[in-house]
Amino acid sequence: MAYIRDYTTADTIVKDLTTKLCTGDELIPSNNWTLINPEPDEDLEAALESITNMAVVKATTKIYKKWVKREPATVDSGTITLDKPIVSGGGTRVFVRDKKYNLFLTESETVDIMEYRISGESTIAVNDSLEGKQVLVDYETPVDISKEYYLKLYKPPTVNIGSSTPNHYGLQWVIGEDYDISNDSSSSDITDGFPPDHYSMVGKLNWFRETPVAKEIAHGWLPIEYWLSFDNNAVTGVVMGDPGLSGSEWLSSPFYFGSLEQIEGALETDEIGNFGGFSGSFTEPTLSKTYGDYTGTGVIDVIMVKTKTKRPYQAHKVSLFGGYDFREKTFNGQSLHTGKHPVSDIVLTDTHENDRGILRHCIAVPKVAKEHGVELIYNRYMSGKEQTYIFLNINAPYTPFNTSPDVLIGFAIRTDI
Repeated sequence: MAYIRDYTTADTIVKDLTTKLCTGDELIPSNNWTLINPEPDEDLEAALESITNMAVVKATTKIYKKWVKREPATVDSGTITLDKPIVSGGGTRVFVRDKKYNLFLTESETVDIMEYRISGESTIAVNDSLEGKQVLVDYETPVDISKEYYLKLYKPPTVNIGSSTPNHYGLQWVIGEDYDISNDSSSSDITDGFPPDHYSMVGKLNWFRETPVAKEIAHGWLPIEYWLSFDNNAVTGVVMGDPGLSGSEWLSSPFYFGSLEQIEGALETDEIGNFGGFSGSFTEPTLSKTYGDYTGTGVIDVIMVKTKTKRPYQAHKVSLFGGYDFREKTFNGQSLHTGKHPVSDIVLTDTHENDRGILRHCIAVPKVAKEHGVELIYNRYMSGKEQTYIFLNINAPYTPFNTSPDVLIGFAIRTDI
């Protein structure tokens, strides 16, 4: 994983973000994304340098464990032997067919009649009383599966602020599948290059307000600070227009593009269409029924490429653990009971399929009693589990967090590499 904090301008943001995403992890180059357009041929540096207002990058997400479902086996000498190995720490379930009940996992050497224990790489120990019984076993096995998804960034030359105005305020994006550079001939259609129904609605990422006041201030050299945390599976971050130009017009907007981490205890592997995106916008998104009633906007929700039933580009909402929205904001800091700030994994929920997965490299943190840029340590003093994050205050008018259970939520991205 790579963590980057840097500066860019309104003129060069597409080039700079793309360059960092494609070259920013020098320690583990396989974490970098792949530049597709402009086509790099054999000179990636020159292709990156040629970027002006449009770029396409490819994420190659990885799946390293996959559920094997209902594998039949027969208990022999108190042992169930599986066809494939069980991944270390992976999930398992054992169902006894004739008794029609599931066994309970134990770590004890002594296995009760209702229990089972992982005894080897591909073996499960059960009680001797189950000798000869037929069982069905679900388990996670090691795999190395790659999936390819595309992110297209485009900064339109103008925006409408009373009249056509040079764009120094934000960029647009789409995510999709099966992008073909040979079919991308338009310099202004952000969906060009994608087959029909293989791209999302157009999202928007703002670092400055689009107002008459901002119009007097914004120029191509407008400084933008940005933070990125990424690997080959996902990138998360924040862009922030320089508050030094105006105390009222700058925006701090979060964004995320990538796959979701599987929820512990998931019934099966989330393999198809597991790639999503969102960003913070100054303007309200336009609702569409292109992909049905719950077509994602990528602004007040998170767009996922496909659902379990393969509905394309649907809206997923943010679900998280949070406090009381209207709690006192002046003195509300660490918990007096735990000595810690409350934080939450960011779980995405589909309208009909419910909880799906967790956003990578980021957590939700209440805004109260924390300064922008403060360091937070998650799982502190837990060997091998401690993680470091930077808290980034966000103020974009439209984000998925504004429609979450806690509108006072902030955003923190992982920094330890």
